[in-house]
Amino acid sequence: MNTTIAKITARGLLGRRRIWLLVPLPLLLIGMALLARTFGPAPADTASPWAALAIEVLFTFALALVVLNVATTRATQGNSFFGLAIGFTVTAGAVAGGPISGGAFNPAVGVGPLLVHALHGGAWGHIWLYVVGPFAGAALAAAAFRVQHAGVEDFGDVVARVPEGKAGEERP
Repeated sequence: MNTTIAKITARGLLGRRRIWLLVPLPLLLIGMALLARTFGPAPADTASPWAALAIEVLFTFALALVVLNVATTRATQGNSFFGLAIGFTVTAGAVAGGPISGGAFNPAVGVGPLLVHALHGGAWGHIWLYVVGPFAGAALAAAAFRVQHAGVEDFGDVVARVPEGKAGEERP
């Protein structure tokens, strides 16, 4: 069942409350029960753990660096194309690195499904790949971003969507 349909159905049944945010979870559990399967990212059988780790570090680095460069600096404020840059980076990582490492590039994406998979009797011995790889890649991306933006006055300024201030209030 499409989650959009579930949201519409739940909204119609429950009024305008925000309970529809919880609808995908029961649908996931129902799907797991019907299929009697869970999933977790896993490196390819032919890939060494070091190759899988290198892929996780490399594509997490790329993804984090793209996010830092397109979504967090004043230079890109107002640019509406950052979603495309991030999406294409994720796609490139999934296509090129996914078959080798399992393609998590995010600790939550790697660890969450693996824990559910382990609770249902699956293996989780390679969970370390999805913790070490993304954290190392993100740390390297942060260091590269810092080097790229050395000497820039607004380094570290996160662009926030600040609502208009009240009358007489000065905006930062």
